[in-house]
Amino acid sequence: MLATLGAPAAGAAPNRDAVAEHVRAWEKAYNDVDTNKIGDLTCDKYRDREMANNESRIPTWDDFVKPTDLYAKFPKLTQETLDQLLDAAKRKDAAAFRQASVQVVRENSHLTVANIDKVNVIEAKNATVTVTTSTVWGNDSPKTSTSDWYLTYERDAWRYCNPVLTVR
Repeated sequence: MLATLGAPAAGAAPNRDAVAEHVRAWEKAYNDVDTNKIGDLTCDKYRDREMANNESRIPTWDDFVKPTDLYAKFPKLTQETLDQLLDAAKRKDAAAFRQASVQVVRENSHLTVANIDKVNVIEAKNATVTVTTSTVWGNDSPKTSTSDWYLTYERDAWRYCNPVLTVR
């Protein structure tokens, strides 16, 4: 569990398993469109930005003017999810609409951490993790990229702490 990991000893490499666990937890939170979990897994400095970025992935009332527009924007939208969206909109049920909107993102977006290539210590409580990811949107082919994820150790756990967005 992330919250129970001890701080790394000064000059020692971060526990690779703990770092890998954090990266996998972030991957799951991203795929679950779990804004609160993303906030929990992100350092204090960038928490609000990462939570806002995750929220921006979730369609709003304005995105659903016509069902035909939905399929253009979200090509893997299922009929069941469309029915839930339309029903929630008709009833003006914001909670049900949000739940269905999150499902739209889950159906159309997926992040896979293909490999955790290396872990580098910057300082005792900071590390970079070179991560190879594959992202898919709608019917597009997977896009694979390798980037450094910056992690910092705060609030008794490793936290994603990138100065720029690496996962969109």
